[in-house]
Amino acid sequence: LAVAGQYGFYNMPISIQAQGDYNSDNDSANVNVSIPAEPQSLLVNEIMYLPLAGQPEWVELANVSNLPVNLEQWSLRDPAGGGRLTRHTVQPGGYIVVTGDTAAAVWLPQVNDLLTADSFPALNNSGDTLFIYDQEEQLIDQVTYTDQYSSNLGRSLERVSPAGPSGVTVWVPSPAEPGHTAGGPNAASLPDADTGIELSPNPLRINRARAALSIRYTTPYPAIIVRATIYDLAGRKLGTIYNHGPVSGAGELTWDAGSLDDNRYRTGQYVLLFEATDTVTGRRWRKAERLILVN
Repeated sequence: LAVAGQYGFYNMPISIQAQGDYNSDNDSANVNVSIPAEPQSLLVNEIMYLPLAGQPEWVELANVSNLPVNLEQWSLRDPAGGGRLTRHTVQPGGYIVVTGDTAAAVWLPQVNDLLTADSFPALNNSGDTLFIYDQEEQLIDQVTYTDQYSSNLGRSLERVSPAGPSGVTVWVPSPAEPGHTAGGPNAASLPDADTGIELSPNPLRINRARAALSIRYTTPYPAIIVRATIYDLAGRKLGTIYNHGPVSGAGELTWDAGSLDDNRYRTGQYVLLFEATDTVTGRRWRKAERLILVN
């Protein structure tokens, strides 16, 4: 039935013609056909459970299928409850932000699709499990978060791998400057690219105002703990310039030749060792690059 046009309730015109029928006024009708959705066709993609004071909690849903999704009679719940959603169509590749706050548009002016749900579940700060059910009460997606992911007010949790099973999907605090990417692609998504690191500019002129090294990286893991360490060419460890996580498994760090540790580095040649530890398996990925600092 998916060929009918969309998941959820689909309005289908029906017309019947019969020989000898001289009254055509009652030959056609429109009926709502209920088309069950495929599991994980609509995903929980971003969660704002710890907003700034006065701002709304919300959940972003992403349509990763190739069909529109009509949310009429779908539901977003947690173990304590929730309720039905109203008619709203999410196009393939589209996003919708669901909230219980009728004033949410004031805080999220960039969101084109914003749906207010009367029975929006309260998102617990200590952790929660969210469920999406379609109009047939089929479970479409289920995700669990805990307070270990983020302790920052106003910063959402982003899903880093939409293709992965929801039960083991890694979530990371949004690295976006506003603290979230409501209504659009996640800043923490892991691209399909070769692994490696790139230092730019290299050589880095350290005597210039606002001089900064960009460390672009792509690792084999969706979410990582990052450690970046500087060594001299003799292999002596000089300092750790970055030790943080969890962050997305692909992204960019910046370093101004000393601000992130207690050392001040002089001109010369060094080795930057980039280490990424997978937050799920604990496996470690390493990459070393020569770094040149000049005046």
